[in-house]
Amino acid sequence: MEQIYTIPVNEAFEASAADASCGCPLCTLYRKLEENELELILGASMMEPDVRIQTNREGFCRLHYDMMFVRKNRLGMALTLESHLKELKDEIRDGGLGAPGARPVKRIAAMEESCTMDVVAVKGAKNMLLGGEGIFNTVVRGPGKVILQTMPISKVAELLTPFFGGKK
Repeated sequence: MEQIYTIPVNEAFEASAADASCGCPLCTLYRKLEENELELILGASMMEPDVRIQTNREGFCRLHYDMMFVRKNRLGMALTLESHLKELKDEIRDGGLGAPGARPVKRIAAMEESCTMDVVAVKGAKNMLLGGEGIFNTVVRGPGKVILQTMPISKVAELLTPFFGGKK
């Protein structure tokens, strides 16, 4: 059976005309899309292990993580946190955190051998859940240099490609 999807463009124009606090029609459309996608990611999509694996890899920005956290669907959020913590536990067990010769944590691109790294749980359940900084902190100690990778490598490559004569 064929299904027709519509974009509520007329509704967005009507809402903007009726209430100035809605913003422009594009802002209204953006908020509607954002609401729909947040419901989707915390709903049926999050029940799929491959979606949770991808969200572990890609992550969410602080704004959208906070928006998901305050929603009523705690199961989707719990599944997200469960798979993320399992991945972190596997990294720790496999020696991926500061072991000599081991690959550094995702956001640490490189560090000198004089530095050590530990993963420390945030103290207090309230701080873990409502502090906005997560459940674990990575602590790097020692004299030396640390290079942080704040953007996924695929996006770095995409941004640098035009400067090296490649295709976008």
